[in-house]
Amino acid sequence: SDDRTPEIINQFPVRVVVESVRGRGVARNRACHECRTEFIAFTDADCVVSPDWLKSVMPVFKDNKVGAAGGDIVTPGDEVLARFFELRQIVSNREFSGDYPYSPPFLATANAIFRLESIIQAGGFSSKFRVAEDADISWRIAQKGYSIEYQPGATVFHHHRSTVLGLFHQAIDYGHDGVHVYLHHFPETNGWFWWGLYYRLCLAILLLPFSLFGGSKLNKSF
Repeated sequence: SDDRTPEIINQFPVRVVVESVRGRGVARNRACHECRTEFIAFTDADCVVSPDWLKSVMPVFKDNKVGAAGGDIVTPGDEVLARFFELRQIVSNREFSGDYPYSPPFLATANAIFRLESIIQAGGFSSKFRVAEDADISWRIAQKGYSIEYQPGATVFHHHRSTVLGLFHQAIDYGHDGVHVYLHHFPETNGWFWWGLYYRLCLAILLLPFSLFGGSKLNKSF
């Protein structure tokens, strides 16, 4: 960080560990290495956790087969970008933890508590992904026989990018790494996956005139 983070942290009775190598996976692995407890909790720099966050999520770990659990990620505010972010569920453990045919459950590390042993058994976080290390570790933990659980009520408030350009760049990062982590785990889907993306792009281009110049009926449907 190039802000006042070190100065602010030093006001509190916590131990600060500085990792010189950049990257989320590297930082999370360092945290796991330093951890001396059975569980490790993650959130992000643009998030604020609710006071009862850990109390709400920890009971699920009474089951020893639960490897990770996380709750709601709420985008506060009434401005357009906040409502767009919330409406589209861009970062949502409720959505991510669903067992869809095209995507096994995972948790966003904006709101995730892991059983430390499950991370160790899975080989730790990967450093090759910029923003999709959470999906990658969740899927590798599940391969070790652990479950991934969603706990409604364990809330973290996520403060999204404040400009359209910033949100666009964030979406590019999500899309780029989302594709690569998925194909890393499911290489057999490579062919139809790319054709599916091209189809969605072509469809979006075809529908663009209706979105811009009327097409009220069609607009309401999409």
